[in-house]
Amino acid sequence: MTETLERTDNVHCFEKPERAYWLAIAQGFRPLGEPSAGGKLEFAHDDPEYDDGCVAQNGGIFSPQETRMRAGVYIRFFDTTTMVKFGPAGGMSGGWWVNYETYQMIIDWAEDHDLSIAQAAQRLIVLPRAWSDAAYMGAAFLSGRMKAWVGKGKPATGKMSPHNLARMAGPGREKTPMIASPPHLEIKQFYVPGGREIISKMFEIRTTAPSANGPLKIWG
Repeated sequence: MTETLERTDNVHCFEKPERAYWLAIAQGFRPLGEPSAGGKLEFAHDDPEYDDGCVAQNGGIFSPQETRMRAGVYIRFFDTTTMVKFGPAGGMSGGWWVNYETYQMIIDWAEDHDLSIAQAAQRLIVLPRAWSDAAYMGAAFLSGRMKAWVGKGKPATGKMSPHNLARMAGPGREKTPMIASPPHLEIKQFYVPGGREIISKMFEIRTTAPSANGPLKIWG
């Protein structure tokens, strides 16, 4: 009888047949089917109300660069709904992260522009309010072998692709605001593929707290 070995890294997400699936998510697309299916990917469109015939592409990162993540502290922002339904562990098992340097840039930008930490995070790492209120944040330590795609966040809206014709407000159409990270700032974020089970095993949660409480106390 052959035993199934538990994965302790996500290297398989960067190899065939899964690579194309996870890279598409990093680019802001919504691939259909299973990561391991291989072959030619099919992609979701915007919701029928807004479907203009184009493949949906909303958010993600510009020119994702494959990288091996260094051991150290990484930060996640997550929303109130996730906290209520799944608790801190659920909030900290998602795929989008920033390193401590970027986190400190968010903190400084909030102070410089008289914004809350949540508002600064939404703007700099491109989190439309409909996706996340960024009301919670947490720090976790990565010591194992994990890879990611890294880059600057693309423009996004809460309802449809930024390039969607419906966003141009034709007759009876609703305008949907787009948010984008300030062009003069290099705010990099990591998309860590593989799913919640692998991520929750590899990132050791150090602390979580409401964003309104101020900067995280990571080192005591």
